[in-house]
Amino acid sequence: MIINIKNNIKSYFAIGLMITAFFAFISCDSDPIFSAIEDEVALDDPNIEGNVYSLVLVGDESNGTLFVQNGNLYSKNVIEERGWVEYSAPASNITYLASDGENLYALSKEDSHDYGTLYYQENATGNWTKVTTVSGDGDVTTLDDDVYNVFDNKETGSTNRNAYITIEDPDDIYDYAVYKISVSGSTVTITRQTDDTYFVATYGDRIVSAARLGTDDYFYDSIGFCAADPDNDGTNTILYKVKDDDTIYYSTDGSNWESGIEATDVDADADEINSILAYGTDLYFATDYGLGVATIDYSDGSLSSSTISSQASTVFDSEGLYGLWEYADTLYASTINDDSTENNYLWGCYDDEWNAE
Repeated sequence: MIINIKNNIKSYFAIGLMITAFFAFISCDSDPIFSAIEDEVALDDPNIEGNVYSLVLVGDESNGTLFVQNGNLYSKNVIEERGWVEYSAPASNITYLASDGENLYALSKEDSHDYGTLYYQENATGNWTKVTTVSGDGDVTTLDDDVYNVFDNKETGSTNRNAYITIEDPDDIYDYAVYKISVSGSTVTITRQTDDTYFVATYGDRIVSAARLGTDDYFYDSIGFCAADPDNDGTNTILYKVKDDDTIYYSTDGSNWESGIEATDVDADADEINSILAYGTDLYFATDYGLGVATIDYSDGSLSSSTISSQASTVFDSEGLYGLWEYADTLYASTINDDSTENNYLWGCYDDEWNAE
């Protein structure tokens, strides 16, 4: 009788384990963290959680400082792996950041579609200053909680990095105007960008990004915009933009554009491309269904579909990717899902493996 009881206990225990494993599998299969574990990818706990829209560098890539926002501010040395620490913020709801190479700019606003208040920190040290009085443009002498966006041209070298703001056009309330911004001491100078040659979007549109081609900055109304230096000679020779939400176009002069590749060319489930990043001879794009990559033909800028690593495919499987950045040969990405904030955080790629920052 004792033997029968032991056998029954073993049978019940085995059945219980099978049921538990089954429910665990069906409940976790769609979660990228559990999918990664199944593929033996050990993911760290995220330190930067929330909606990340901006990741900027003050200084250069040898020993500069990275700043990221998620409502709050965090910083780390650009060459450090993870190591983020909380940084003093000038206000709550920090939504966008920019750098002109030396100074740090932060925009606080309740919603990403609202206007907000602009602050700066000279040399990214000391106290924050609210931008109220500006010089350099006769039509605009004050900024009073009316800045729509602050952004830079994403240049990794501090010498050519420029910062810009988008505000309501002082001459036409139905349009927007872009101003280059700089700081010297307590003086904030803004210079309006009026040459429509450099507006890839329609002049007067709500500009949110810039990219440098040759020696000039170009402007676009989407973060799906970047420049490439595929032959690595220090000068960007190709511009890329996302048009109609799902197609990448390329240009070598900023005026004539050719259709390059669509989101579905890399991932059949992807409907939208949110942002793009050129790194070497690769063009990465953040889609509503994960991370894609194409190979750049540096002779003319044309693209051919490629395949991301299996580890990246697993980590970002069906995740809504928003932002892409690269500093000091490290790639970063942010996940932003509208229907759930559970997996909204910053990612970094070290030694060819993605992990939560």
